[in-house]
Amino acid sequence: MALAAGMVVACATLTSALPDVAARDVLLWLSLAVCTLACTWTNSIRLLLIALVCGQAMYATVVSSITVVSLIDEHMVDYFRLAIGYENIRFLNHAQTVFVPLLLCVVGNPAFERRWRGLASYALVLTLFLVSLLQARATTVALVSAGIAAPILFGRAGRQFARRLAWVAVGGVALHIAVMVVLPFVLGIEIPPGYRPYGEASSVEARIFLLKTAWGDIVAHPWLGVGPMHFAHYFNGDAAHPHNVYAQVAAEYGLPLALLLVFMVVRTLWRVARTIGRDIPDDPLAIASFAACLAALVDGCFSGNFVMPMSQMWIVLAVSLLLSRLPRSPAAAPASSLVTTSMRALLVVLFAAQIWLICVSLPEWLSGNPVISRGPPIESEHYSPRFWRDGWF
Repeated sequence: MALAAGMVVACATLTSALPDVAARDVLLWLSLAVCTLACTWTNSIRLLLIALVCGQAMYATVVSSITVVSLIDEHMVDYFRLAIGYENIRFLNHAQTVFVPLLLCVVGNPAFERRWRGLASYALVLTLFLVSLLQARATTVALVSAGIAAPILFGRAGRQFARRLAWVAVGGVALHIAVMVVLPFVLGIEIPPGYRPYGEASSVEARIFLLKTAWGDIVAHPWLGVGPMHFAHYFNGDAAHPHNVYAQVAAEYGLPLALLLVFMVVRTLWRVARTIGRDIPDDPLAIASFAACLAALVDGCFSGNFVMPMSQMWIVLAVSLLLSRLPRSPAAAPASSLVTTSMRALLVVLFAAQIWLICVSLPEWLSGNPVISRGPPIESEHYSPRFWRDGWF
């Protein structure tokens, strides 16, 4: 199946309007896959998780403090100032979808000292406060889905995961009420408006429009799609990706490959869940990283988390952590010299392709208003390539 998928990707790239641009997207996905498989966390998982806990605790403290100080000093909240380090608030939400389940493996885990468990709980409550404050609907659906699936798939350990997620979510919502309702009452000011009016439908309408656009591409090019990254080539006036990774793959690579990938992902998740339940049922990191991967896949139904660089790297981390927790298979027979040589040759080709990607991308990235040199038509109102300044690696 992998060989068939590779042939379809090659054909989709060669038949696209701009094969050189399509090759960039394919190379990016291939590089992420190799990065995922290459990362092994056997000896550094504890240090990594402590670093994640400390980093997220500091980040959430800063952003939450800005919110409180803004209310006290300005009697308002400028939500667009809260996603420090992210071009868009939703990019922060994409990352939260993944790192909330990962940090949950520290809460209540006896392998960590009380101070780390407490700091992880603190970081998660503040993070869920921000999720609630910023009305991260896709992240909320993704985390709820992971919380529901964990008890079904992993029994007692899954129920513990779900309970911890529920408790930090309750703490986050309670903090939201305290900051945005109780504090304004104490200060004698009006309750500030939310990030978006509740019931607001413009983003839903935009997503429907983008899904219709993707469906048009699928109907017009059902077998090989319009080409990798080419949803961004044909200007639509709204967005450079359909905010649905499954529709995007179908539109850009063709419906057969999309269905094949969905089948492969579902089958792999089921086998991994069975392996965890049978061999390592009480491993909190295995369950947490599985939940993070599942949450990312659900988030991908509503957002662009699979095409944004920050969340892409969080997904790489979650998948690599999950793979590192799975039991190792018995030692197989050593590979033949031909296989070993072929694999080394493929890695050399990939490295050379990385150099090519940097060479062709760097001049565009350094320009004042970075766009792909052969991007959308010049008469469009604005450029919407997927690889804008904050989309480059």
